[in-house]
Amino acid sequence: MFKMKKLNLNLRAFADLGVEIPDTPLDLSGALRESGINYPYVIVTMGRTGSTWLAAALGQIPEMNAPNEYFSQEAIKYYGDFSQPQSFDKYFRSVLTKHGRNGCFGFKINPRRLAWLGDAIDMKATFPMSNCAWIEMKRLNLVKQAFSYARAKTSGHWHNFEGRPQDSGDNPPVSDQLVWQHILEILQEERIFADFCKINSIKPMLTYYEEIYDAKEQLLIRITSYIRSGFDVRPRLEKVRDRVTKLKTADLDEEASFIFRYADEINLIMSERDTIPLNQVEAFVSRAA
Repeated sequence: MFKMKKLNLNLRAFADLGVEIPDTPLDLSGALRESGINYPYVIVTMGRTGSTWLAAALGQIPEMNAPNEYFSQEAIKYYGDFSQPQSFDKYFRSVLTKHGRNGCFGFKINPRRLAWLGDAIDMKATFPMSNCAWIEMKRLNLVKQAFSYARAKTSGHWHNFEGRPQDSGDNPPVSDQLVWQHILEILQEERIFADFCKINSIKPMLTYYEEIYDAKEQLLIRITSYIRSGFDVRPRLEKVRDRVTKLKTADLDEEASFIFRYADEINLIMSERDTIPLNQVEAFVSRAA
């Protein structure tokens, strides 16, 4: 067994499965080259932004790979071989071999887990802007994003996958405080990634959830040509199916009533989304209790 050390939650999940966590972050750019990965990319999602739909769509395009959560603590058990103890370098290489495709490898992750992953991987050296496509997925409608989180957490139904039981849309009501708590957490994630980008000299391509339902073909063209410069995905698009579909919309009056009650606070946040002090939003959470 590897010696135990103080680890963040993400890396603790790796250690619990027998992966040795390095004492200092690893430069794994050599592993990418040696595995034939010429088009690495990272999708950073704030949650409930359509990343699951996007991963399923990209997975249907031969020149891409399916960018799943290969480095997130709740999902790694589904993607790696943990039958024997191994180094982090070995795990990383095994994921590239198993889940990379045609020189392309990407994964999705949220900002907090990405920051934690930085304790094991030297992000600036392994995924530099000069050789990696960074994609940030956000949602313009912060209130609907927070309601989506709250309803999924309350119901336990997070996505509608093709061929699996679908949600009924008949979800129990959620509390104002829970919605406000998720608004706060979304803003926290956005700030974490903004700080990460500054530290690592990253300027990500920005996408919005709303693009999926307004012009998903245009979104896929933008993303795939960003990952593989000059690649024309248009001939592939007619075969890309929606294998993940939007959950049924619950009672819209619940959202409308929430917005009416907190219109001033929401307008303030939306006008100062990137700069509003988070302790001010914490006060909104407390008042909604």
